[in-house]
Amino acid sequence: MLLAVIATASSTTATADTLRVISYRDIDICSSERRFLIAAYMGQIREQDSLQSFDITLGYDTSVLRPTDGLIVGTLSDQMRFGDLSPSFNFSIPGELRVGAFTITRNVNGDLPLFAVAGTWLGSCGSTGSFVFPWPHDFNPEFKKSITVAVSDTIRSIVVARVDLSQGSSLSMDSTDIGTDSTSVIGIESRQEKLTGLQLKEYITVNDDKSSITIDTVEAPDALEVNIDLTRTSAEITRRANTDSTYRFNVVLRRIRIDTVEATLRVTTSLDDSCGCVKPGKQDSMVIQGSGIATSVESTQETDKVLHEGAVMNSFVIDNELNIQSLHGKPLEISLSTVEGNTVYHGTLAPYENMILPLESWSTGMYIIQARGPHIRATKKITK
Repeated sequence: MLLAVIATASSTTATADTLRVISYRDIDICSSERRFLIAAYMGQIREQDSLQSFDITLGYDTSVLRPTDGLIVGTLSDQMRFGDLSPSFNFSIPGELRVGAFTITRNVNGDLPLFAVAGTWLGSCGSTGSFVFPWPHDFNPEFKKSITVAVSDTIRSIVVARVDLSQGSSLSMDSTDIGTDSTSVIGIESRQEKLTGLQLKEYITVNDDKSSITIDTVEAPDALEVNIDLTRTSAEITRRANTDSTYRFNVVLRRIRIDTVEATLRVTTSLDDSCGCVKPGKQDSMVIQGSGIATSVESTQETDKVLHEGAVMNSFVIDNELNIQSLHGKPLEISLSTVEGNTVYHGTLAPYENMILPLESWSTGMYIIQARGPHIRATKKITK
């Protein structure tokens, strides 16, 4: 710890009349390491300054700070060793830290901190702590520097949240087909067992170039606020995770145009709490389909219908390889994309054949497989 103290103190600009308490560590409340580190520094001390002793008392808030360890190696107080008498650290009085040292054989010198102290952080999120100078500091009468200013850094608490891919939103289905001027209810689940007590935001987004699909309503029990934008293509739900049980809500989608529809619905969850230590990383998306209405020819052929996935393709992951099998007598155009919409593979699969794609270099997460052919569409999700 003292390596950081010495390096920082020697590069800190201090006026000749200033005694400064420097903080070397912000406290991450999301970490199990709750230790602070401070040092007293007066700038460079030369031999002709005649420093031979000091007696400094610092005050602190006992609800936030608990000093426990005096550090002297590599400090000016290390040059003032005198048996068990010097240097000395007194932690016995709550709210008061007294440090002293003396020597009778030499004048100490160097661009080093006077002493350093480590301790335990007791504060919570948003707390700050500092050491103050409630009593005058004392040096030997021969000390030629006049210390008239005393300042102290603030010890801050910060939040370094980690992303947890198990927490957040997922959809109840991979795809849906919406008829003209009709609605579809999509169920959404949001895992939150590690988010209890935190405020969250759920985001619902419809990506549709033809503006055929809109968000009709959002059914979110106990939500603090639900906002649907003017275009009705995105919604934001603000809520608090009051229990560790999975939160369930619905979005009702409406098809407002007769054009052939192919849109994507995406759901994500974000942390809306400055003191949260877990960021939800789970997200999901699905394909929304809708066939256009033929006005010149009415066909009743089976091939004009959108087939179910089971009749088109089969896919599964085994031994870190993705297997895709064609179950149809026509060539299939295969595309593979992330839930964010980034295409990672595009190719063609011959009738009744299969392909194998290695997954070693792919990022962990969820992917969407789409198979297309003449009057055929199928969608499936896989997870690596």
